[in-house]
Amino acid sequence: MARSTMRIARTANVYQYTRLDTKKQQIRLLKLSRPPSAANVLPDRNMIHCELETFDLDTVPEHIALSYTWGDASNNQHIIVGNKAMAVRMNLFDFLYAFRSDDANIRHLWIDQICINQQDTAERNHQVRLMARIYSGCIYVIAWLGLSSSRAARRYSKIRNAANTKAILENRYFTRLWIVQEVLLPKEARILCGDTWIHWDTLKQAALWADYLEHPTLRQVTWLLTNRYAHSEHIEPGYKHLLVNMLSQFSGMGCEDPRDKLYGMLGLVSEELRPVVNYDNTVEQVYLDTMRMLGVWHCLHASNWWWQDLPLRMGVSLAHVVSMQPFITDLLACGRQPIETLPFWTLHMGYEKADSKYHGLGRWWYECGGVRHYYDCIMGASEDSEAVLWSLLDATSERGSR
Repeated sequence: MARSTMRIARTANVYQYTRLDTKKQQIRLLKLSRPPSAANVLPDRNMIHCELETFDLDTVPEHIALSYTWGDASNNQHIIVGNKAMAVRMNLFDFLYAFRSDDANIRHLWIDQICINQQDTAERNHQVRLMARIYSGCIYVIAWLGLSSSRAARRYSKIRNAANTKAILENRYFTRLWIVQEVLLPKEARILCGDTWIHWDTLKQAALWADYLEHPTLRQVTWLLTNRYAHSEHIEPGYKHLLVNMLSQFSGMGCEDPRDKLYGMLGLVSEELRPVVNYDNTVEQVYLDTMRMLGVWHCLHASNWWWQDLPLRMGVSLAHVVSMQPFITDLLACGRQPIETLPFWTLHMGYEKADSKYHGLGRWWYECGGVRHYYDCIMGASEDSEAVLWSLLDATSERGSR
């Protein structure tokens, strides 16, 4: 495909977002223009043109949501929004280029990279809280697997054997944590690879037939494929999953921002139990929010090993995780006191960054019985400390199994 490039000479030519009214729960939707006809020889014929429109979520028109991987942050291309330029990552540009000529391009699109002002933290916080409604309310979601799977998709559409199915399921898209809620919440999901559409249920049946349950990564994909059907067809509207189950199964999946290990699955849990989404919080603070949520759900029966493995899954650094072994053990012991005596989720706990008064990497703390307990983070965590960490986890697991 021929691609045009464009240099942005002046800031005035760059698209500037208009603020959303958060009280009205507003969102933006994208309307993608079809390409000019072949007879049109304008220099920018290959440039992508679109419009952004603002709607109240309660009166939003029918829209299609996109589920995709963002891709390399250094590989960008420009599109035209209105008459202004906006930089998007190459994988999204590829989708817009492929989809604009598709027969399905008749409705508005919701795409997080464009419809959310990613430079406005307050807006990101607000829009992430609305994602459950956005994806639940779309007419269907497109799972974009990119151009790299185009050949595999064409082969799969002709011959649905194990090798071709495996080539599709090993796409990087299926390693991304955000896709869990993005494909479970909508009424319908469709898969697009380049210019080839794949029916979700067809891929589900092929995955089950090929029996990939022995492969750890493909086991997650198979669960997602099969439970998308169960979630949309057999589970009552409004059903919510337990966060402890979602974290156990999917927190090992990838995301650019470790805080999204929690935020990326909030659409699947009860709204009243969701923490406030705040991208100003550190990874450590978000991890503590997760612990409080799980405490509300009385998940203290989970093994110490599970609790100590959780920060690793959520992207907390090794140096901080090593220091958490005694912190978690003591905290859970305190929290497991009779519930009427000391509810776990009312415990005061936190993380302090290093400052001029305290030397090191920082420290975890919690209060129990009016006493604050501190746990210093370890400087210079190395492979040796990683070995110590895993020996601690192994020992904890063994003790928990007796």
